[in-house]
Amino acid sequence: MDITQEPEPEGPPETAEQRTARQLAMCRRLADLGMQMAEAAAEQALAEAENPDAPKRKGPDPALTYIRLCASVRQSIALEAKILAGPAKSRKTQKRYDPRRPILKRLFKEGTERHHDPAGAAAALMDHAEEALDADPDAKRELCEFVFDASDATGIPILKRTLSDEMLNIIEKDPGGVENNTLLKPVPAWLIPYMPKGPGPPKPPGHPPEYA
Repeated sequence: MDITQEPEPEGPPETAEQRTARQLAMCRRLADLGMQMAEAAAEQALAEAENPDAPKRKGPDPALTYIRLCASVRQSIALEAKILAGPAKSRKTQKRYDPRRPILKRLFKEGTERHHDPAGAAAALMDHAEEALDADPDAKRELCEFVFDASDATGIPILKRTLSDEMLNIIEKDPGGVENNTLLKPVPAWLIPYMPKGPGPPKPPGHPPEYA
């Protein structure tokens, strides 16, 4: 290649309409790919649930993968809506600093330390909480509402005994807080028979290792 050769002249600059069309096409492609991957993860999760004794594949928990992919698809759809709304509307809806966000991130990280996929579990909980935080820009909801809703929606319990004293103090002082020696509510129905009457971790047989 001759480096002294004159570069080919660039074409006309991209217009705003062309840029918007390109970005929308990318968002739709991302959403389509995310849906395909989510469907594959769901099929794997259902197959494992129907055959619990079958050897499991190595890798991330397919149920957590499905939850995270669903959140990604929703974000792609939301981004498409922002692009269609135009720059003025997008500036108004930019994510603002919310002091609840870093607290929730740390709480989810601490509360899922015993999960067999702690990083995936914490991320799935936070993905759900992010959407709820965006829907509450005036900070009218209590912190514990986000915690309980995320746990309920994802099916990922949060172990209270793995939380630091700082996080426990925040939860117990929060108006929406619930006293429970073992888990933050909601408690999965299958776990209730194995809940100890006194302090100490529950040890249900034949269930995920985060409760062992």
